[in-house]
Amino acid sequence: MDALLACGESTSAPLFAMCLHAEGIPATSLSGAQTGVRTNAAHGAAAVVSVSPERVNALIAAGRVPVVARGRVLALGCGVEIRGRGLLWGVDLGRAGGAELAKEVGAACFRAGLIVERCGRRDTVLKLMPPLNIELAVLHEGLDILAGAVEQALRGRASGEAVTALGRAGAGVA
Repeated sequence: MDALLACGESTSAPLFAMCLHAEGIPATSLSGAQTGVRTNAAHGAAAVVSVSPERVNALIAAGRVPVVARGRVLALGCGVEIRGRGLLWGVDLGRAGGAELAKEVGAACFRAGLIVERCGRRDTVLKLMPPLNIELAVLHEGLDILAGAVEQALRGRASGEAVTALGRAGAGVA
């Protein structure tokens, strides 16, 4: 099963990078190891032993979007963590405000026409599962709704610096 899932991730990351490139967004697909994340040898239950983010930082500095198969993709200074596998993504708000913030963001998304499901430890993760055949414009619309809802919720809870960090992260994707 691990090999099948790994193949799917290894295929979806380059395809997504190609879609971004076709839209004029420079992107590079990377495996977890190519991002500098090293794990132990426990197959199926590996733990991270070191992280060397130089390659990812260099891509970002060069104006490229790193598309990572497996593992954490982005950790913002405001406590928001974004992780994904293939087209299954999670926005973890556990350190930014917990379950109450996730509930608030989920409700704001719903009012704007986007359905997200809360999951993870103590319902702090917003799960995104777009269909494989989603149109890029629809994906952008949904991401804009989500980013706006998170930004609005953080404004009432966090410093302006945290909201600015979230805006910078979203600007590199849309």
